[in-house]
Amino acid sequence: MTLRHGYFTGAGYTYEAQSEPSPERLTFLALLNRHRAPEVCGPFQLLELGCGQGVQLCLQAANYPQARFLGIDFNAEHIAHARSLAAASGLANVRFEQADFLELEQAAGGVIAWGNFDFTVAHGILTWVAPEVRLSLMRLAERALRPGGLFYCSYNTLPGWLSMMPFQHCVSSLQGRLGDGLPALDAARELFQGLRQANGLVFGSQRDLAVHLDGLGKLDPSYLLHEYNHSHWQPLYANQVIEPLRELGLSYLGSATLAENFEGLLPVPAQQQIQRQSDPALRELVRDLLTNQAFRRDVYVKGLDPLWPLEASAALEQVRLCSLLDPDAPVDESSFRFPLAWGEFHGNRDWIGALLAGLGDGSRSPRPAGASHPLGHLPALAAAKPGPAAGQQGLGAGAGRAGSRPQPTLQRPDCRQRRRRCSLCQRGLPPERQPPQAHRDRVPRPQRPQPGLQRSRPSWGDRCRTACPG
Repeated sequence: MTLRHGYFTGAGYTYEAQSEPSPERLTFLALLNRHRAPEVCGPFQLLELGCGQGVQLCLQAANYPQARFLGIDFNAEHIAHARSLAAASGLANVRFEQADFLELEQAAGGVIAWGNFDFTVAHGILTWVAPEVRLSLMRLAERALRPGGLFYCSYNTLPGWLSMMPFQHCVSSLQGRLGDGLPALDAARELFQGLRQANGLVFGSQRDLAVHLDGLGKLDPSYLLHEYNHSHWQPLYANQVIEPLRELGLSYLGSATLAENFEGLLPVPAQQQIQRQSDPALRELVRDLLTNQAFRRDVYVKGLDPLWPLEASAALEQVRLCSLLDPDAPVDESSFRFPLAWGEFHGNRDWIGALLAGLGDGSRSPRPAGASHPLGHLPALAAAKPGPAAGQQGLGAGAGRAGSRPQPTLQRPDCRQRRRRCSLCQRGLPPERQPPQAHRDRVPRPQRPQPGLQRSRPSWGDRCRTACPG
């Protein structure tokens, strides 16, 4: 069987990148929570544990040539592809190493410079690995961070994944008889089709099961194999992650899904239920139960460095915004609606309208690529208070309509150079994974992932503009 520590290694993972683990997104979240975040305009270091094919790190390395990046993965196929991609892109500030988390933790050193990283990232892997590997990953993330550093950790969450747990259990059970890989996955899908035709009561108790099973055929087989074929696949409740990380010295800071940091977006009865809990872990557990959360994007800090309230407000006013929307697209009702885990939220029309108008200078005239404005310097928003403004900005950034950029304290590379590097990264992918040219010029609104479905995979235009905002 192609399993190691119970983890499926029979096929490589998908080629994808996410916007949430980007340093600019993480530093903006830290600012919202009044933490003095690492500086991303100057030199910094980022470690990704479970880097997969390396696409995420290569895009970030192209966008931040002044920073250094290290990717760790125990799958040799992933590391080989990542190194080839970095070499083809001409990236000298990123390296990839094959290593096992358990062995790496016990090693005397050499691969990781302990305590030197400003950011550590672990996307999606936490609930796919064995318990002992999960704990080792947590210890590595804490050990690698410098004081004040940030840890991004995303994972499958309960209760949102409850409906698909019977299906995954059958995939895992069938691997013992049919072998791992597609045979077990296909057999489980056939089994559940039969159960559905026989009116199995499991479909009555798990109302979302049928919907998610119907969506499996639309997803990349490479994703499905890595989602369902692991022996230790286990979605977790929020407090099952927050509490052990707290014991290791990492405190929960907030969610990289920016809208989830604003309780005021929830119905008042839901807010009251959350506010009854004084413990952060229990507050997040209650929030997930209220919203049927299926996927969390947690951010933790190793030693909070709090900003004074006025200091935080002044810093928020200096956050630079750039529009990610097509300048020729009409501003209609969809511009003010935001899909969230608990339903659709209708934003403040006056504030969002002023934001969009301010980013476009109130006209349809062409603007330089990546043009940005400080939040506090947009005339139409001069009367807005920092708190509400930050909330609406968080909605816009979370929905892919506006992006934050750091205050440029150092000279940043020319935007054409960054786009050229991203283009090289794209050309380093297999031919079937390269984006059509037309897709690089438009940024559709990303869709929120659902339990049982593949995580959100933005278009190539969205990925390039997220990684290369210039």
